[in-house]
Amino acid sequence: MMTTILRITYLLLPILIGYFLGSVNNAIIIGKVFFKKDPRDYGSKNSGGTNAGRVFGYKIGLLVIILDMIKTFAPMIFLHSSLAIVHLEMLYQMSRTLQFLILHSIKL
Repeated sequence: MMTTILRITYLLLPILIGYFLGSVNNAIIIGKVFFKKDPRDYGSKNSGGTNAGRVFGYKIGLLVIILDMIKTFAPMIFLHSSLAIVHLEMLYQMSRTLQFLILHSIKL
C-alpha cells in the first residue's frame, strides 16, 4: 500500500512540472539562439507562436505552437500515469481541469 506522502507527491509533481515547463518561452529561446532577435521587439510585441511566425517565418511559428502544445500535454500525461498508480479517477479529473486552468494563466 502506498503511503500518503507518496500519493501527495504523485499529485503535486505534475503541477510543479507543468508550472516550470509553462514558464519556458519557446519563441524567445528560439529567436535569441537561432536568429539573435527577441520576438517581443518586433511585430505585435508578443512572444507567442503567431508573432514568432510573423517575425521568423511560418515554420518557426508552427514549431513554437507545437512546442507550446507539448508543454501542455507533458504534465497531463505524467499526471494520468501517476494517478493510474494511485487509483483515484475522480481526483484525476478534477486535478486535470484545475491544472489546465492554472498552468495557462501563470508564468514565472
